[in-house]
Formats: sequence, C-alpha cells, structure tokens
Amino acid sequence: MLEQNMDLKELTRLTADVALLLASCGAETRLIVQTSERVASACGCAAVVIVSPNMVSVKLSLDGEEYSSFFRTRGIGLNLRSLIYCTRLCRQLEDNKINPQQLRHILDNFHVWHYNPVLVILVTGIASFNLCILNGGYMDAAVTAMAAGALTVAVKLFLNGIGVFHLFVFISCGFLGALFSSLIGSLVFELGDGDISIAMVVSLLPLVPGFPFVNGILDLFKGYPLMGIYRLVTTVMLISSVCIGVVLSISLESLLF
Repeated sequence: MLEQNMDLKELTRLTADVALLLASCGAETRLIVQTSERVASACGCAAVVIVSPNMVSVKLSLDGEEYSSFFRTRGIGLNLRSLIYCTRLCRQLEDNKINPQQLRHILDNFHVWHYNPVLVILVTGIASFNLCILNGGYMDAAVTAMAAGALTVAVKLFLNGIGVFHLFVFISCGFLGALFSSLIGSLVFELGDGDISIAMVVSLLPLVPGFPFVNGILDLFKGYPLMGIYRLVTTVMLISSVCIGVVLSISLESLLF
C-alpha cells in the first residue's frame, strides 16, 4: 500500500534516486537493481529497474496502476562510504525504522562524503614506497616512487577538481608520473635505469582503475552484459590513456637527454 501521502510518481522518483546514488558511488549493477527494487517493495509497490551506462529506467505498479520514467545517470565514481550509507538507509526502510518520507528527506539533503585529499596523497605515497620495496627496489628507488606517486595523485585530484575530461586526466597523470620518476630518480638519487623503471611502474599503479574492472567482470557473470562491457571498455580506455602519457614522457626525455 502507498503510505505517508506519497503517490506512485513520487515513489518512482524515490526509487530512481536510490539507484542513481548507488550508480554514482560505483556499485555493481546487481546491487543497484536489487536495492532500489527492495526500496519500492518496502513501500508496497512492485518495481522493475533497468540500469544502462547513461540511464536508469524505473517502472512501479500497484493494483493495476503503473508509472514509469527514465532518469539520466550522474558521473560514476567510487565512494564506498556513501555506498554503504545508502544501503543501510534502504535496510532501515525495510525494517520500518524510517518511512518513505523520511528517506526522501535524507536523500534530498544528502551530500556525498569526500575523502581528505591530503590523506589520499599521503596514503598513496606510503603505498608506492612499500610496493617498490616489495618489488625489489632499493631505498632510493622507494623514496623516488613515493615522491612520484604522491605528486601524480596530487595532479590527478587537482585536475578532477577543476572538471577536466577523464581521459585527458589519465594521459596527463601518466605523462607526469613517468616524468617525475625519471627526473627525481636520475637528478636527485642518480639511480640506474632498472631502479627508475621500478619506481616509475609503482608510482603509476594508483592510476589503474581496478574497481570498474572488477565490477565489469561481475556484471558480465551476473547477467548484465551491457554494463559489464561498458565498464571493461572504460577500464581499457583509461589504462590506454596512461600508456599514451608514459610513451609521450619517454619520447620527450629521449629528445631532451
């Protein structure tokens, strides 16, 4: 039954907003569909939710009455904290701890939680340092990887913050990450080519889009081939962009040095 004075159109929008929020946080397609359909079921409606790369379609039905609508998806990123928070809200709705109107109010005032950029840069630098040691690099190479990895992620956060196109961001980060590694390793620590290569590879590892790759595989195996192919193609394009940046950097260094 419809309750809390929300009609079928409003509940359709509520269901769609849950699906759109989950999609923007990088959730796999099956989780988006099941969670949003459970929200509609908790409100007393039968729902059909279809997710595509640029659109979410929602159809709600109750006692012979139906309402359907299409909604354009937001930018897809990665935010596990917001994803977990949204799924907990849906569970609270199912357990009658909140009602549809309260969920509507929470979503209207919801702000995606952003990671502290300084902490992200610091953690990336530490991870690059440790990965370099684990892959056989010496201390100087590890410090080079740490500095290059931190600087690369700082550039990535800056370019994302000003709204630069994603492929250009990854090309730029691949170029600068390789350049940082080469310059710091050769000019500051006078490393050999082998240590510079290890530092360069490790400093670029944070650019690998592992989450969309894993979700793309999961979507393919769970019966969502369109989303799975879209995520995998996106992964390949981003990795290719990094490779283009690295090739440009190496070409520039060969010309200058």
